[in-house]
Amino acid sequence: MAQVTPQFKLKDQKSINETLIYLIVYYNKERFKYSTGLLIRPDLWNSDENRPQTKNDQGRSVTMTKEEIKQAAIIDNELDRFKTETARIFNYFSYQLIQPANELLKIEYDKVFRPTDPEKKTTAPEKINLNQYIEQFIQEIKTGKRTTENGTRYTAGTIKNYLGFQAMFNQFQLDPRDRQNSEERKKRKDNKPKEPKFRKRNFDFEDITIDFYDKYVSFFNAMNYSPNTVGRHIKNLKVIMKAAGEDKLHENKDIDRKKFKVITTEVHPIYLTQSEVETLFNLDLSDNKPLDIARDIFLIGCYTAQRFSDYSRINAKHIKEVKGGKFIELIQKKTGERVTIPIRPELETILKKYDYNPPHTHEQKANERIKLVCEKADIKELIEIEEIKGSLKVAQSKPKHELIKTHTARRTGATLMFLAGIPAISIMKITGHRTEREFLKYIRVTKEENATLLMNHPYFKGTPLKIVK
Repeated sequence: MAQVTPQFKLKDQKSINETLIYLIVYYNKERFKYSTGLLIRPDLWNSDENRPQTKNDQGRSVTMTKEEIKQAAIIDNELDRFKTETARIFNYFSYQLIQPANELLKIEYDKVFRPTDPEKKTTAPEKINLNQYIEQFIQEIKTGKRTTENGTRYTAGTIKNYLGFQAMFNQFQLDPRDRQNSEERKKRKDNKPKEPKFRKRNFDFEDITIDFYDKYVSFFNAMNYSPNTVGRHIKNLKVIMKAAGEDKLHENKDIDRKKFKVITTEVHPIYLTQSEVETLFNLDLSDNKPLDIARDIFLIGCYTAQRFSDYSRINAKHIKEVKGGKFIELIQKKTGERVTIPIRPELETILKKYDYNPPHTHEQKANERIKLVCEKADIKELIEIEEIKGSLKVAQSKPKHELIKTHTARRTGATLMFLAGIPAISIMKITGHRTEREFLKYIRVTKEENATLLMNHPYFKGTPLKIVK
């Protein structure tokens, strides 16, 4: 028999997410196809060699992270193993004078790559409790084993939220005398770590009831947490409980009851006016490079109306040219939505400043620095805000620059587009919002601004009618 050379092909070359790698073997005018079980993103696949891209090349538009290079090397080694086993299997058939057939080939490949273990089939998996499952869930979203509904990996911000949830859930399970802010704990004057001294309650899946819900909310209210923060913790718990239910770990349905609701309250997020954005654009920060970069990255967010996780990574590979201009095309990290954004002149100026590759910056630093930038730009108007802390309403006034953060850029971009008269449906194509209801809740337009906008609408301009006498 002539030597058989295996080929490797992707299941979906056009996918934006990971796709299966298939082994293809041609023999005696027959074609054998076998799933390797290995997954890779098409942009990390070398289509010329039909193997994973294992290093960064200048000619490629995708820059691989260290983790992606490491994973590609693992996949490449595994494909070598498939290649070696293919040669062995066909040599075995040749020596034994066995005529190859797809059914026989599948059996031989399965022996190597999908061996059965009778003991594992009969042994029931060890059941884990809620706290163990929370730990497992977080580890899986960290490693990418568990992905979002869109098949994309969870963002660093989302992982941080779940870690925060776990920390507070652990605090809630402590005896009240052992919680961080308890008077009992503060009285311990030794220098040793203040480990729990009293009994801890370990909540399990069946303990998550309406009674639990009331106590959990009271726990946060006692620490003066805002309703939206409490709601975020409840939402994370519900997500984990539903995931555990899908994994057949419990049948508790209390989380689906109407009373087990995610608490939310309307916040008062701000946006920058067109004049304020122009002031930021013209502000001379040449003597302070960190602030200069923070301002430019923030303005990229204003002009694109994207989340920080997206606008902070825009670079040359996202720029597309068409007849009549340029636009940015990217896939949003959080939703997997593909969006296309026209490039306005100010944005083009900023991108050119960095040769279309703006420097990377961390969100925490960007949040700190943009407040300083806006203070330098004299964006200090007092803003009255009303917050709910615990169960009490607290009203206060704060300078506007203190309220500005990285997400203000996205809200600013969407709101200014709306005020400029761009139809909501067109803006949604840029922001990635899927429903007009969510979009309209998102933008911030005062009644006066809305009235001013409508004054110039043809309906309100109208044509004077003659009064019939």
